[in-house]
Parts: sequence; C-alpha cells; structure tokens
Amino acid sequence: MRRTLLVTMLWLLSFSGCPAAPAPAGDEVMGTFAFTADPVPENAANCPLSGLPDGGFSFQAVLWRNHDGGAVVAINAVANSGSFDGQALRATYSAARAFPNCGKCTTTLTETFAVALLSQTQSQAVGEHCPDAPLDGGVPAADDDAGISGPGSTATGFDAVRACGELLDITRADPTPNADTDADGGCVLACNACQLRYVLTGERR
Repeated sequence: MRRTLLVTMLWLLSFSGCPAAPAPAGDEVMGTFAFTADPVPENAANCPLSGLPDGGFSFQAVLWRNHDGGAVVAINAVANSGSFDGQALRATYSAARAFPNCGKCTTTLTETFAVALLSQTQSQAVGEHCPDAPLDGGVPAADDDAGISGPGSTATGFDAVRACGELLDITRADPTPNADTDADGGCVLACNACQLRYVLTGERR
C-alpha cells in the first residue's frame, strides 16, 4: 500500500490506498506550473464535513498533451489522464478518503481539475493575470490581426505561460459493508455530496 495524492487542500491531499497505475506521459510537455488554489465562500455551506480549513493552498503540476486530444496532469509523480481542446485542459480522478466524522461510511472523493492555458500574447492581452471566467469566454481568442496567438507548439517549446481555472471536489458516501444502515449515525447525510470549489491561478516555472 502506498500513499497517493489528489490535487486539493492539504487535508485532502493524502489518500491511503492502492492507486491505479499512473497514466503515461503525453506526447508533448506543456510546462510545469505553480498553482495557488483559493476556496470560494460557498464551500462552508456546501460541505457539512467537520474540520474544513479556512485558507488556500499551493502545489505544482506538470501538464502534458497528446496530439489526439488527450492530456495528462501529473502532481507529485501521480499522473491522471484528461483532455485538451486547444485552450482548456480538464481531468477528473477519484480516490478513497477517510473523514473523522464519516467512520461508518466508505467515502470517495472525486476531483475535477480544469484550467484554460494562456499563451504569452493572451496573457499580455489580459494584463498578465488570470481573467474573469477563464473557462467561459474570458480568455482572448487567437487573432492574427491583433497579434494574439493561442497556446501551442513553437520552435522553443510549448507556448503557455499561465493556467487559470478551478478545482471541484465532490464526496460520495456509502454505508460500510454490513453496517446497520438504520443506525449509521447519519453518515450518508453528513458525508455525501459535499462540494468544495477552488479558484486556480497558475504560472509557468
């Protein structure tokens, strides 16, 4: 048994169990990015789990793409497969997670990592910071007349200097095998469908 990592706040980062085999690296590395994840105010209302931290966290991720439209997100040597549409990269992955107030449940955390990659010229066009709604029209479109190109391969490497988007974590809880479901202490009610969202801002290293 070895510990695996999902990208999320420090209390969610450590998962005990036997992970699936890491996904292979993609055809082309898009870069190593240093991310900051900031929780949205709605998290406290959307998640009844105890012990939620009140701050953000940081991590690094290596992003790869495959020329068939696939992608890979690698964090702490754990790689997860996803997709890349030319602007946005998305990956969803799951692992078992034990919570202090969910002892009578088998709890699974599913995380979706979604970021828009900005080229140098796109980043310059929005003032060298993440724009509003980066996954919903906030990134300037490629425009040759305006001198703006999208992220992509160049002679000196992949042109992507910024990554902006979100993390979404959702728990699923089921009573443990042979548990008395009539006296489970409300674990399914307390531990199921917890939703946590974080705004991601990332810069290439």
